[in-house]
Amino acid sequence: WTQTSGDLERLLKSYGPRSRYEQQVLDNAVEALNQLSILFDELMALGVFSEQSRGQEFERRTLVIYFLTDSENLVRNALTLSTIESRRQLQVTRRFIMLMLLSVAALVGVIAWSALWLRNTVVIRLEALHRGMRVVADGDLDHRVDMVSPDEFGELAASFDEMTSRLQTSHRALKQSNRELEEYASIASHDLSEPTRTIKSFLQLLERRASDQLDDRCREYLHFAVDGAARMQTLIRDLLEYSKLSTATHACRQLKCAEVIDHAVANLQTAIAEAGAEVTTGELPEIYGDRTQLVQLFQNLIGNGIKFRDERKPRVHITATACGDDWDIQVRDNGIGIADAHATRIFAVFQRLHAAEDYDGTGIGLAVCRRIVDRHNGRIYVESNGDGGGAIFHVVLPAGRQPTDLPV
Repeated sequence: WTQTSGDLERLLKSYGPRSRYEQQVLDNAVEALNQLSILFDELMALGVFSEQSRGQEFERRTLVIYFLTDSENLVRNALTLSTIESRRQLQVTRRFIMLMLLSVAALVGVIAWSALWLRNTVVIRLEALHRGMRVVADGDLDHRVDMVSPDEFGELAASFDEMTSRLQTSHRALKQSNRELEEYASIASHDLSEPTRTIKSFLQLLERRASDQLDDRCREYLHFAVDGAARMQTLIRDLLEYSKLSTATHACRQLKCAEVIDHAVANLQTAIAEAGAEVTTGELPEIYGDRTQLVQLFQNLIGNGIKFRDERKPRVHITATACGDDWDIQVRDNGIGIADAHATRIFAVFQRLHAAEDYDGTGIGLAVCRRIVDRHNGRIYVESNGDGGGAIFHVVLPAGRQPTDLPV
């Protein structure tokens, strides 16, 4: 009891009351504890737990009753203090939770405000810049971002608009230069064709009428001159056709690729018959474009497959496969093939890989093909190992989209 009462006394003294009521309850508990200590001492003095205390039964019972009563008072006041402390702790917990909720709400508000600020000051401007760049990248050089802002975004938008203006100026100058060059090529080709035809005609006339009066060497020289005039005439004609591609005004429409191929094959019937060639097709799609130019495109590719052959029977097979939003039309032949080093070079103007005595031509045919494909917003490339395994020309054209450079 001595140890327990001491612990209780220290515990009560450590309690800090925060109101008069708490102080009163604490005082009552301390007083009850003091009374219990006194009563316990009196009970011990009476020897309540020994045989000698049997004669003092009334006094002993009275003290026990007082002891139980004070114990009840102590317990009641202690429970009251415990309840008050529990409620205080509960209030502290509630305040802590409320503070945490308010902090979280404030943090969410700050994040929301920051996100809104970031969107209004950064994201929206970046989206505007991105949209402007996409429009310019799609070919609209008249578009401007026009973002008025004193920060870095405004400077970036102004720099982009200035760059677009310079690009537009350069583009216009380049188009004008190309137009002048094409006009010059067309005029030069047209003006050269007539004197070349005259030279060829008179050389042929001279060859027919004066051949008997010339020796073998002179006849050989005359033959070289006639052949050169003929090749010059062919070259001028092809150059004139090449220059006309930029000014052609044929209507574009939806076409059946199989009909375009049939038209090209019909134009090549003489060459096919002379070479004993075989031209076959797989299932072909519908394409959108200029029928005349597309016929010329496939006529050149099929004709090359027949011309550049070895001792084998020429075979050309045309198929098509879907490639995303495009059609990949493949013209496959079994000819002599093309070395990888020349896979890009062959599409340039006047590029020949063989001597004129081996294979005739002017070196313009594939350049014409590339220009036609470019005008249809497509691309053309070749696959070949160059060792007689043939070549595959890929013509990739948009599926159902209207070419932007062709007049409709």
